[in-house]
Amino acid sequence: MNTFKKMGLIECGETDRIFRYEALGKKLGYSFSKVLVNDDQIQKTIQTKYPQVEIVEHKDSIVHDNDIELVIVSSPANNELHVVGELLKAGKHVRVI
Repeated sequence: MNTFKKMGLIECGETDRIFRYEALGKKLGYSFSKVLVNDDQIQKTIQTKYPQVEIVEHKDSIVHDNDIELVIVSSPANNELHVVGELLKAGKHVRVI
């Protein structure tokens, strides 16, 4: 039985690459726990495909979740990179894609 560590996703852009990120996470031993996306259609897709994943409305739900070890920050604009510093200060591993 595989035991996955918890992973979060902060999707800054409006893309649907979550499925690739999920495959990457599984290779590394992680499973999505919380996801922040701004696109309603992508949220519906996530809820359908990953009913166990909590969709959150603010990055702090991921930053301050002590169970999440790895956070993928996807497509951040220059003014959104501050979240990486917040995640690192919170003790998270961060991958910017």
